[in-house]
Amino acid sequence: MAADYRRGFKALAERLALEVRDGMGSDWQGRLDPRALAKHVGVVVFDLPEMRRLGMKEESLRFLLGRGRREFSAALFESDGVRVIVANPSHSAVRQASNIVHEVGHVLLRHQPPTEIIDAGCRRWDATMELEADWLAGELLVPRRAALEVARQQTDAEAAAQRFGVSRALMEWRLNHSGARKQAARERSAYERNMPSILRGHTR
Repeated sequence: MAADYRRGFKALAERLALEVRDGMGSDWQGRLDPRALAKHVGVVVFDLPEMRRLGMKEESLRFLLGRGRREFSAALFESDGVRVIVANPSHSAVRQASNIVHEVGHVLLRHQPPTEIIDAGCRRWDATMELEADWLAGELLVPRRAALEVARQQTDAEAAAQRFGVSRALMEWRLNHSGARKQAARERSAYERNMPSILRGHTR
């Protein structure tokens, strides 16, 4: 079943991602530093092992660590109006990028923190907000313009993923779900259909 986004959301996310990148001095063609992004929007990122030194309650640490290093990705906390992202440094750089930028997505979209709080003080975002944060994170990491360029040039997805500092799976998701591959295919098809007439014009 396809994800259901509110009307106009994807266009809004595309504009917002480009505006944020521009504000950071980064165009749509380059890799985005997730921790620099968080700093840009006023969010502090800490790695999970740092939290004991910074005073996180032992019960919260036991909960997060007890979930297993592989399972815990990142979480957004809020205290006295300050938002903090706790990230898992044991994950690969590309997974950390996706995790951190997803949490920043909630902030950029001004999602109101849900009132429901689960263990360790984490908040349970609803499904719609999760979908929106995922989509915006994709736009921030691989803007649609960039995905379209990759599709037009038929660049290998792995090479493109390395260029943008994301996983191959995320790059494939952006190429497919942003419509970049379909648009590039339509453009190639139209060019090939018109090629005979173009050639005839040159032979007159």
